[in-house]
Amino acid sequence: MTPPWKSTNNSSTKTVPKDPNGEPETLPQLKSYWNRLRRHSDKHPILIFYQDPTFPAAEGFSPTFLNALTRFDGTICLITDTPHPPLQTFSPHDPDLLQTVVNWLKRLHLES
Repeated sequence: MTPPWKSTNNSSTKTVPKDPNGEPETLPQLKSYWNRLRRHSDKHPILIFYQDPTFPAAEGFSPTFLNALTRFDGTICLITDTPHPPLQTFSPHDPDLLQTVVNWLKRLHLES
């Protein structure tokens, strides 16, 4: 099973030192990778985790995973049906989901 934080390679991550295997495999590795990305990137990295509501065995994010994410710094949100304070959560059923997330990001940018 692929960890939920696997990402595609994009230009904002090219300057970030990679783990020996290329991508984080554990939550501590993800946190380390995320912190390096935030320090070494000229972009404002964002972590967005999506829980597919149509997946047959949708069980939600694990409590361990969610608890670990609350200790990460930076811009992080979840797209899932279940709120997980203090993490920002958006409903996957929102008909304007993309615009809702973009508006949230704009507000964060204006506040910083």
